[in-house]
Amino acid sequence: MPDPYYTYLISIQAIDIKTPGNEDLAASPESSATSRIARSTESIKNDSRHTRGWSKTMPITVKVKEIMDKNVVTIDSSSSVSQAIEKMIQAKVWSLIVVRQDLPVGVVTDRDILRRCAAMGHYPDKVKVEEIMSSPIITIEPDATAGEAMRALTNKDVRRLYVVEGGKIIGRVTQTGLFRSMLDVMMTLASLPYQL
Repeated sequence: MPDPYYTYLISIQAIDIKTPGNEDLAASPESSATSRIARSTESIKNDSRHTRGWSKTMPITVKVKEIMDKNVVTIDSSSSVSQAIEKMIQAKVWSLIVVRQDLPVGVVTDRDILRRCAAMGHYPDKVKVEEIMSSPIITIEPDATAGEAMRALTNKDVRRLYVVEGGKIIGRVTQTGLFRSMLDVMMTLASLPYQL
């Protein structure tokens, strides 16, 4: 069933995307959502049947694996909060996956540091990340839709989800990143009438 939030149905004159000799560009899993839209638009422009006045719909479903950030940084559970802060600054991220014996056991974020360390008057070099981390890690599958990711962020009241495939964390999707990606998609969709 199409995702009601982030599946876009675009009425297009003159093209049936699913026809012999014309692959279903809108459903191709090998490219990002915006690039699939661009390829579909080019296909429409080059299709000689546009004069026949056909009216079809082109579904565009944005998946988590297309918009996730692959920059996932880990830190050992025995590390200090000071080390976590230094690692965040170096990696330019605001969350770290906490691992114990190479297994993920939680996540520590900038908010965890502020709320559970700084606000409590603790010295960051005296507190271990495992003492302030959030657990369990909230995850999502790579083939989930952006709408499902948005609902999970809202229902769980978290700012980020970690993408898991085959038991391994392969990426993350944040509120900010999700909104930015969806804005890119909507901008691309909005430009379609001007390109055709």
